[in-house]
Amino acid sequence: MNQFQPPMGGIWAMEGDYSWIPSVNLYSASDIKTLEETSDAYEELLEKWRNLWKKEPNKSLGTKRKEKVQRRLDKTRGIVRIPKRAKQEDWDVGLTGSNVNLFSMLSELLCSNGGIIKIPENADYTLEDVMAVVAYAATSTSNSTAAAVKELKRRMPDSAIPSDSTVFSYIYENDIADILAFFRVVNSEILSLIGMPNEPVDVAVDFHNVGYYGDRNTEGVRGIKAKNGTSWGYSFFTIDMLWNTKLTLDIVDINALKKDYAILIGGLLKRIKERGLIIRTMFLDREFFNVSAILALFNMDVDFIMAAKSNKRIKRMLEEHKRENGVTPAIFKYRFDDKRCPEFYLLAIPNHDYDAEDKKSNEFLLFATCINFGSVDAFVKTVPEEYKKRWNIETGYRMKREFKIRTCSKKAVARVLFFTIQSILHNFLNVQKRVLTITAYELKSLISEDIQNYFVDKSSNWLPFCEFYAKLKAYNENRVVELRSKLALS
Repeated sequence: MNQFQPPMGGIWAMEGDYSWIPSVNLYSASDIKTLEETSDAYEELLEKWRNLWKKEPNKSLGTKRKEKVQRRLDKTRGIVRIPKRAKQEDWDVGLTGSNVNLFSMLSELLCSNGGIIKIPENADYTLEDVMAVVAYAATSTSNSTAAAVKELKRRMPDSAIPSDSTVFSYIYENDIADILAFFRVVNSEILSLIGMPNEPVDVAVDFHNVGYYGDRNTEGVRGIKAKNGTSWGYSFFTIDMLWNTKLTLDIVDINALKKDYAILIGGLLKRIKERGLIIRTMFLDREFFNVSAILALFNMDVDFIMAAKSNKRIKRMLEEHKRENGVTPAIFKYRFDDKRCPEFYLLAIPNHDYDAEDKKSNEFLLFATCINFGSVDAFVKTVPEEYKKRWNIETGYRMKREFKIRTCSKKAVARVLFFTIQSILHNFLNVQKRVLTITAYELKSLISEDIQNYFVDKSSNWLPFCEFYAKLKAYNENRVVELRSKLALS
């Protein structure tokens, strides 16, 4: 087989030795099965997209078809997955197995700016050592610090690894407010790295509850919505950016606070606006359908769409509408009894899954919004579709659970720290996805392997996170430009 260079330059695949090469998705994993087939597959793929672009000779496609082809092109970024062990040292992209280390990048985030926690003076271990144990608990099958320490010591019996009790003794010396302030600083750095959105962005807020099965009088434990056999736990108020990169922007620990919706929403929005982000629409669930939350949104001049709850007054309005118009969509101008509350729109849409025999089933789906979409039809078409964006925050919660660290600690500071690290890992993964094809499982596997190597060799000759990101971003952009030129689209 002849020596082959990919169309964009970059990685050389040498005859007879492919063992070092990572999974390289030149364009589409479904189209390109193996490196040996890449040359022919590339030409076939070009031909397929040329046919998409032109159904018939000398006939241009319509706008929608062009947009579809453009989306396909945008998915053809040159994607490089990080090799675990590379034998080739001179990639054109400038990345090798000897200078790329995902734990080093994560540690850079966790240990910069003074660190997510402070280590006592003259401590036996560094912050990097402690974060290695905590990160191993989050990314390996050892999903607690105790299990992580046990596993690391089994694998590296001669390495100096802090014990579980040592890790917690360091954590307990810290303050919750400092941990959450650090999270905001890290997010500011991430936004600077990927580029601040130059357009208004959608956001969603919600409460994230972590169940607790011990003594309900434990510090920080509060009543939560009953789930998995407990109605007690820890609660966090979060705001997520629903942009092309999904990020958790802020966390508020409400375990020691009352659920004052006005203070919670107002505080988050103030910090978000101070970062220079412009909010397009905020999405909220029905828990926020109350005077305090809506008043705060109006005071902060933020457009919102939220699910609404029925009450006696709303039921009377719906019954009157049904008598006059039947079970059809309706728009009402509504305000709470509190005179401070401004007027907003209440949208009622017939629920096609309504079951009259089920007491929990509602005949109408209710939404509240301050946005005037015009006609009833426009409201009905737009509001539910827009509200679907809120499910991104639910997806984010499921992703955070991939990095969950279990603990029996009764100290609130430890639980807040672990949830914050989950959120940082969630953001770290989504930033990597901008330039890499990588799943949560793959990220966890690579980080846990890098942590094992860290305790064997603590050398720091690794590529900084910002440089790694910049190299792959430029590499991907160049490949897209080249592909477009080959398709005569540039």
